[in-house]
Amino acid sequence: MLHTISQVHLADKAYDQASTAVQEAQSLFQEMGDQKEEAHVLGTLTQLHFAKKDFKMAMQVATEQRDLYQTAGDKIGEAFALLSVANAYGMDEKLDDAMSTATEAQTIFQEENNKRGEGCAWHMIAEVHMVNEMHELAMQAAQKMQSFYQEIGEKKLQAQGFKMQSNIHLSKEEHEDAIKLANQAHACAKAAEDKRTEIEMLLLVSNANLASIVNDLSKGSPDGAKTRKALDKAMKPAKEAVSASKKIGNKGFVASAVYTVGTVQQVSGRFDDAIKSSTEATKLFKEADDQEGEVAAVTLAAEVHYMNGKTDQAKESAEQAMSLAQACNDKYGEWRAYQVIEKMKAPVVQQQVQQQVQQPGQAAVVESVAAAPEKKGLDPAVVTKMVQETLKASIGTDEGVDMDTPLMEAGMDSLSMVAFRNQLQRDSGISMPASVMFDYPTMNGLVDHLVEASIG
Repeated sequence: MLHTISQVHLADKAYDQASTAVQEAQSLFQEMGDQKEEAHVLGTLTQLHFAKKDFKMAMQVATEQRDLYQTAGDKIGEAFALLSVANAYGMDEKLDDAMSTATEAQTIFQEENNKRGEGCAWHMIAEVHMVNEMHELAMQAAQKMQSFYQEIGEKKLQAQGFKMQSNIHLSKEEHEDAIKLANQAHACAKAAEDKRTEIEMLLLVSNANLASIVNDLSKGSPDGAKTRKALDKAMKPAKEAVSASKKIGNKGFVASAVYTVGTVQQVSGRFDDAIKSSTEATKLFKEADDQEGEVAAVTLAAEVHYMNGKTDQAKESAEQAMSLAQACNDKYGEWRAYQVIEKMKAPVVQQQVQQQVQQPGQAAVVESVAAAPEKKGLDPAVVTKMVQETLKASIGTDEGVDMDTPLMEAGMDSLSMVAFRNQLQRDSGISMPASVMFDYPTMNGLVDHLVEASIG
């Protein structure tokens, strides 16, 4: 009973109450001399330390659990405890120790002919290879993992196996394979009739499609129809995840789904909608006590504000995200917020661009263009200067870039690309669709387009 109570407290993130109940249960089983049950209780204590991100204590308790199972002669329990030790090593960035411990567990499972355990061990091995960016070895381990999950016929585990393989393909930028496996993961989760796993895999499908879109855009793909269709494929599962999450009443799941909707809106250029989604996700993550999720949602707001040219709001959100990330020791979140802050050091305000473009003598050229009826549209020389200076500001360089160099090869990414377009819109006064950067992927192409658009 005490052990069950501790698990309930753990699920509710009531860590102090969970710890007290675990310790009481452990003392009771020690008095009874039941080593297996004591070891089982220590498994919950290990989960508690993982939840609190105290990986050294998680490792210590998992090692104690392993020793108890070993003394009791429970090889399967020992191997699962080893996987907890390996996980703790991995979270503590001791990857060599994590690999050797996971391999030790895999060997025990193999000797005991425990297919489920062996699949879990290969899963851990694949994770370590992924962190080490050894993608081929990660895929080999993931395929072995999947073969065991398929052999025992557990659809939920198979879904996790397909998810792992999808993420490996994403790391290798093999987007079509990633999307295919993400859809297989969702199908398995649906067959397992596990709503939480199904929601998880819907978000995987959305993110896989979104990664493919960003990759295509970064290459300057001009196919607007294809992009719109891909965005629909990314948005549909994200919205399905929102609906399904609300039905099961899990705020953490709703927050993740709303956040994913926001990322699709960001890439779609629907900035107002993306801000609304990021604000809602921030609130939900906070209510769910998910600090890393809150960091991600606030950073999304910073990115969207930056892309929309609202630098004051972007700075405020990025600094808030940085503070939150540091408070919860979220290294990735801290890095992501830092990237937004660094990008804001590059762009210049409209007046600065105009001052650089309209040097003495050039202002008169602009005025004469506007006044002379025989010379319609913007002066190509002025537009060229404007595009060049805006590009330099966007990528943070003083060096010249060849006018025929593809913009993505000049150092632009999807974030700076939208900011670049927005700055040009403000400076030129000409509305530019989201696809313009891909329809005219070089500075020469953009200059010609802006001049022609100004005539019309």
